[in-house]
Amino acid sequence: METPMSRALLTSLAAVAVLGGSACGGGGSTSSEPPVQTGNPTTFGACTGSVPENATLCPGADAGLTADAARVLKAGCTCDANCRQTPCSYACDAGFILLDGVCRPRSPASAVAVVDNGDGTVTVTDSYGARVWLRDANCMDTVAGVTRAGPIPWTDAAAWIWGLGSGACGLTDGSSPGAWRLPNEVELSILSADLAAAGDAARSAFTGIQSRGYWTSFSTCIGIYGVVEMGNGAYADVSATVPYNVWPVR
Repeated sequence: METPMSRALLTSLAAVAVLGGSACGGGGSTSSEPPVQTGNPTTFGACTGSVPENATLCPGADAGLTADAARVLKAGCTCDANCRQTPCSYACDAGFILLDGVCRPRSPASAVAVVDNGDGTVTVTDSYGARVWLRDANCMDTVAGVTRAGPIPWTDAAAWIWGLGSGACGLTDGSSPGAWRLPNEVELSILSADLAAAGDAARSAFTGIQSRGYWTSFSTCIGIYGVVEMGNGAYADVSATVPYNVWPVR
């Protein structure tokens, strides 16, 4: 039930907003020659560019720079040892999410409508468009050969969702395998804000909403994917091998 406008918006929102440099490697010089040491023996560069509004520098992101690096706005600060902390990276403050390359308030900009479709799906409509979610936010059916007994790694989650269709998880909507997908990090953050704004009546349209995070399709580095906590909309980069929950959308 996505409109062309909402589809284009969500596609653009899924990318990391980079104010300069790359998502995982940071900016600055690409020369293989070591910098000439001047002044402070442990610092050879500084963060450059405008400071993002409603965002905070990630801990240690300005330490030990070997060259100037452009400030980068990310969905979250954490990453693994292979990706490392992005130099001069910032993350949106609490109560804000990354939309259109800036940190915007998490509260929906307009009224939220939550409708139980009676076929195992729930439609949530807000100022960003309409999305159809699986009603059971903790379905444990075996799908596409993936057996669930709780949270699962990202690759299993992607396969499980890709194989989902009518007849599983209480679905009678006629959907076929391939119709469902992992949500991106913005969709889950917005859903968290929508449910908080709409209150208990909206949450009761769903079953099994988990406090532990849900997988997204968003990846900052190889083997690293985003997770969003539904309780507060918080985002984190985690290894694809760590088990988390799954909530399909289409």
